[in-house]
Amino acid sequence: MGSQFVDKDYLVRCSQKTLQTNEKGFFLQFANHVAEVAGKNWIKNVFGKLKTDRERIRIIFEYKPVKDAICETLLHVQEIYRKKSAEVSQKRRLQAEELLQKKEYAKALILGSQSILRAPPTGENPKIDDGFTLALSFWTRSKILMELKKYSWALQDVQAATKEGLPDNLKAEVFSRMAVCYKGMGEHNRAKISFALAERMLEGNTTELNKMQEYKATEYKEEKEIDRRVLPNVSGSPHKEFSSATEKISLKEEKGMGRYVVAKEEINTGDTIVVEPPYAACLLPDSFSTHCHHCFERLVAPVGCPDCSNIAFCKAECRDIAVSTYHKYECHFLDLLIGSGMSILCHTALRMITQNPLKKCLEACNNQSEEEIFKLCANSNLRPPEDFFQRSIMAIFLLRSLQKGGYFEDSEANENVVPNEEELCIGELLLFYLQMLQFNAHEIYETRHETTHRFRTAKNGYIAVGVYPTVALFNHDCYPAVTR
Repeated sequence: MGSQFVDKDYLVRCSQKTLQTNEKGFFLQFANHVAEVAGKNWIKNVFGKLKTDRERIRIIFEYKPVKDAICETLLHVQEIYRKKSAEVSQKRRLQAEELLQKKEYAKALILGSQSILRAPPTGENPKIDDGFTLALSFWTRSKILMELKKYSWALQDVQAATKEGLPDNLKAEVFSRMAVCYKGMGEHNRAKISFALAERMLEGNTTELNKMQEYKATEYKEEKEIDRRVLPNVSGSPHKEFSSATEKISLKEEKGMGRYVVAKEEINTGDTIVVEPPYAACLLPDSFSTHCHHCFERLVAPVGCPDCSNIAFCKAECRDIAVSTYHKYECHFLDLLIGSGMSILCHTALRMITQNPLKKCLEACNNQSEEEIFKLCANSNLRPPEDFFQRSIMAIFLLRSLQKGGYFEDSEANENVVPNEEELCIGELLLFYLQMLQFNAHEIYETRHETTHRFRTAKNGYIAVGVYPTVALFNHDCYPAVTR
C-alpha cells in the first residue's frame, strides 16, 4: 500500500491497543507522562537513533529526567491481589449446603467451588471452622458432585478433603463416600474394600450402618463427559525442518514479505497441516472464572492457588505445575498488571519469562541466533521512536513486577528500580517479545456446541492467546483457507 493511503494516527492507535486494551487502565497515562518529561526532541533524535533493545532499555535509566520520572512511580509498585478469606469461604459453603438441601445442585456447585477458591490453607485461621475451612469446602462440594453423578470429580474432592485433614467425626464417612464414587466409576473391587472399611469404623452405629446397606444396594453410574482433547496427526509425513508440520508445505523468503509458508503439493480439505504446542500462552482475564489458568480446559470442579483467589485450575496437576513455575512470580501482582490495562500480549510477553528459570532466559538472550522464537518478524525497522518508547516503558514496568515478585536472586532488586546487567538482559527480552507478539500471536478459541453437536450451531469463544513458532509463519489473510 502506498504511503499516501496510510493513516498514521490510526496506526498509532492500533499499536497502542496491543499494549493497553482496557481504557480504564493506568499504563498509557504513565507512559505519556514519561514521554512528556523526555520531550519529543529527545525521543526522536536521541532515543530514536538507537539500534538495539538493550540500548533502549539502558538509556532510559541513564537520562536523568526520564529515570527520575520512571523511578518515582515504579518505586511504589506493591503487591495487589485477591487474598484468601475464611469468612467468605465459610459463608459460601453454608449457602451451598442450603442449596444442596433444596436439590439446586448446579447453583450449589458454583457456591461450593467459590468456597474452595476463597479458603485459606488448613490451620491458617483457627477461629473459623477450627481451621478446617478448606477441608470442609472440599467435603461439601464432594457431596454436590455425587448428587450430580460426577463421581470421578467427587472422589478427587473427598481425597483432597482427607489430605487437608477432616475433623474426626467425618473420617468414617470418608470411606462410604469413596465407596459410592468407586461404584459409580465402575471400580467395584475398590468400592467393596471401601465399604468394608467404612463398616468396620461404624461398628456399633446402627443408624449409619443401615445407611451403608442402602448405599451398597443402590446402583450408581457416572455420567461421563466426552474428552475431545485428542490431538490429530499431521497429514502426510512430518516436515524435516519443522517437526510440528506436514511435509506438504515449504518455507519461502522474499524482500518485503519476509518468511512465509506455501504449499508444495496438493493439500486437501480436512488435511491437518500443523499440530504444535504453544511456546507460551495466557488465558484472558475474562475467562479466569470459567477456564483453567494453565491448560484452558473449561472448569467443572476447580481448585485454587494456595495463596491467591485470582485464578482457578481444573485439577491439582495443573495447579502444581503453575505454582512451581510462572504463577509464583505473577501471583501477587496479577491485579496490578490487569489494573494497568495491559493487553493479553503484554501478559504473554511476561509469561515467556516467568515460565522459565532465570538462567534459561539469560542463555536465550545471549544466544538469540540459535532460538527459533527470535527469528519471528518484529518489524523493528518500521517502528517510529514513539512506539519503541512506549514499548520500552511497558518492558520496564513488567521488569519491575519481576523484581518485586522475586524472579531475580538479588534481594536488592526490591528497593532498586534501576536494573543490573542481568535485569537489563531480561528487559531486552521483554522489549523484543512485545514487538514480536504484535504480529505473531494467535487467538485461542473454545468451540461450543449445542447438544446435537451440529456444525451450524457451533460457536467459537475467544479465551486465550498463544504464540506458535511454526504457525506464525503462515501469513494472515482476511479470507483464510485454513482453520485453527
